[in-house]
Amino acid sequence: MIRGRKPRKYNTCQCCGSLFERWRKGDGNWTLAEYCQQCRYQKRSPLWASVKKTREANRCATLQQIGDKYGVTKERVRQILSREQLPTRAIIERKIVYCLHCGKETPNLKFCSHECQQAYHSVEAVCSQCGRMFSLRQSELIARTKHNTTGLLFCSKQCYGKWFGTNYGRGCRTLVNRCI
Repeated sequence: MIRGRKPRKYNTCQCCGSLFERWRKGDGNWTLAEYCQQCRYQKRSPLWASVKKTREANRCATLQQIGDKYGVTKERVRQILSREQLPTRAIIERKIVYCLHCGKETPNLKFCSHECQQAYHSVEAVCSQCGRMFSLRQSELIARTKHNTTGLLFCSKQCYGKWFGTNYGRGCRTLVNRCI
């Protein structure tokens, strides 16, 4: 061990063969080093190599997942990856979402278009007066049938008026029979 100023001499690493300063400071004294700093980290702990291999193999793994695998904290994993100059942030895979109506791929939406949304939420019904098919939203159908005691559906106000006029209007048999 040498005290005082560090001499400027270089050595080749026994592990990787790179040039490095062969003196390192430890406990206030300068000692002779056999390995470069990067190889010393790897020799000191096999955890380094394991964490490095895990990050290179799986870029989607989070720091917490890697830390749980090896029993260390995510901060320690981040320190190891940053010293190894590997990315510390995980790549987030994009979820593929499909339209609920037509099945096309959409960018994080339930429906690919406004038309698909309307078609998905609409219900086909038959008018009780004219017999014509018409569509309405599911919520509207529920609201119409909730307080409807007759159980009839009408496509328009005109059809409802015709039905009401024939059943409860002037000259209606039900009203005549009630009055007599």
